[in-house]
Amino acid sequence: MLCDSFEHGYLVAEMNSMFIVKHSKQHDAIKNTNATFKWGTDSGAEFVELEPRMTLLSEHSYNEEMRKHTLRGKLFAATVGKKVNNRIAVFRW
Repeated sequence: MLCDSFEHGYLVAEMNSMFIVKHSKQHDAIKNTNATFKWGTDSGAEFVELEPRMTLLSEHSYNEEMRKHTLRGKLFAATVGKKVNNRIAVFRW
């Protein structure tokens, strides 16, 4: 719809991994609610497959920033965190 509605633009999207979707009941932000995550991606490239007019410009895990500040962040980013945590992706069309 964005590509059809606007000649060109940027989309900044927060994306969950499939791991987060499968384990949403344990996620600290929603575990005490009735909310669940319904979808996730392993890569922003999956968006481009759905809409080829888009180009993935960048994709960064929150862990990239977290590891700069704490030992826990460094350990998490170096082990399971790379594919587990949310990511920010930037697209252009």
